[in-house]
Amino acid sequence: MAVFIGAAACGSSRRATTSTPTTTTSAPSSTTSTSAFAGSTNPTSAPGTTATLTGFRHSAQPGAERLVFDFQGGPPGYQVHYVSGHGVAKPSGQLATVAGDAAIEVVFNPAMAHDDQGHPTVTGSQAVKIAEGSVVEAVLVEDFEGYVSFAVGVLGHPAFHVSVLSAPPRIAVDIAS
Repeated sequence: MAVFIGAAACGSSRRATTSTPTTTTSAPSSTTSTSAFAGSTNPTSAPGTTATLTGFRHSAQPGAERLVFDFQGGPPGYQVHYVSGHGVAKPSGQLATVAGDAAIEVVFNPAMAHDDQGHPTVTGSQAVKIAEGSVVEAVLVEDFEGYVSFAVGVLGHPAFHVSVLSAPPRIAVDIAS
């Protein structure tokens, strides 16, 4: 089944529905192995350059769920970490909650998800709901003052791994399944 989100398409053999929504790697500080998946539950981050989010998609990989964020410019810096509770704070102070047992926050900076006129660069859905696997939901939470953030709802407390990819610039977050 193919799921189209904004300007990006994602292929997945899993059921997914939409509702509202590149060459360096970061090494985790500690590893956890799940089905040959090497990742960590520790926060990870890296610096980057200014970028514009142009797409967002999900796919199933061997042993992991993959969220791919496409950029023009960049890649931007990132921070990926677990948050307490089931969501992340919006700039307004309200909490954006996601389904699942836990939430992972993915933050890009310096980044934006709009053009110079303020129009969104990712059109259509701003969230993905996934019917199977460790990732339950991924929601665009913030596009504000150089920060673009997503809340990712997961089952359990799986390890994750971040890869920065090129041609085109994109950041992949793999979450153990």
